[in-house]
Amino acid sequence: MKKVILAGLVIAQVSTCSLSASAHGLAGRLLPKSDLLCSSKADTVFQMPESLAEGQKLLGSGQAPKAAKMFQSYVSEHDADSEGYFWLGTALNELGDAKGSVNAFGQAVTINNRTGADSAQLRVNFGNSLMVLERVDEALFQYHKAISIDPGEARAYFNLARAQIKKESPVTAQAALVNLHKAEALGLTHPDIYRYSAMSYIILSENGKAADALKQYLQQVPNDKADSGLRKTIEETISELVTTKEETMEHLVTPIDRRQYTLSPEISYAVLDMDESNKVVTIGAEDARDPDDGAQDGNNDGIFQMSSIGFETQVSIHPKLVGLGKKVEQ
Repeated sequence: MKKVILAGLVIAQVSTCSLSASAHGLAGRLLPKSDLLCSSKADTVFQMPESLAEGQKLLGSGQAPKAAKMFQSYVSEHDADSEGYFWLGTALNELGDAKGSVNAFGQAVTINNRTGADSAQLRVNFGNSLMVLERVDEALFQYHKAISIDPGEARAYFNLARAQIKKESPVTAQAALVNLHKAEALGLTHPDIYRYSAMSYIILSENGKAADALKQYLQQVPNDKADSGLRKTIEETISELVTTKEETMEHLVTPIDRRQYTLSPEISYAVLDMDESNKVVTIGAEDARDPDDGAQDGNNDGIFQMSSIGFETQVSIHPKLVGLGKKVEQ
């Protein structure tokens, strides 16, 4: 199939999609460089240790290098405190060390699995660091986990939608629209909600709705000299979208409200993606009761691809995942 550029990625074009080259380049021209929304743990249930509190103040005042050193010193002496690893991961992410940040957040998750604790904020920020490393499936799982912990975490829905759009498939684009609406309903006001809605509609070949979303986005862009180039690009794209023939993809996409996922009480997992044509489902799983403390080793936890026959209306995944799927190497 013809390769096209959308959202700065090379993807396989769906056969019914008929957007022009300019419209396909929309997301690549408009996608912000850094648009992940982080969550913070400013309010904690227990008294924060003095050194962590001091490190948090340093981080908040823009002194990330000093904060990171303080957090690193703290976890070296308190290696069973997930709070320390949370703040270390946050500081490293601020410094642009995504790999180090992922390691710190992963350690925090492992500790929480041992104690039965968890944190939506941790999962959101963990997902953000994974996204920087282009580990999209793992990031998707972390955002799903954040929402399962706190269904009112608007930033988790927003970031989940962004990651789903990166998958560049009709199924995930449709799910992204649902999650963007949820983020907005929870009170998140962010102009990129309209930008990402437009990108989702483009993937779904719904040009009219994409143009309407971009018109709303355009209202958020300042009408000044500094943003004149961006406004012109948006206006040109809107014009192109409304003059491009729209073709339906309904026969390729099962409506999101018809999808029912059977979740296991033993193993926490989420459906990350579906390849409807090949009947393949991608899932992320995490078993906190694993002997390895929930490490992503592919033994009941990790990212798996599984064959699912007849999943147009329902996907039911057996809780025992070992041997049932092919582990996807990240």
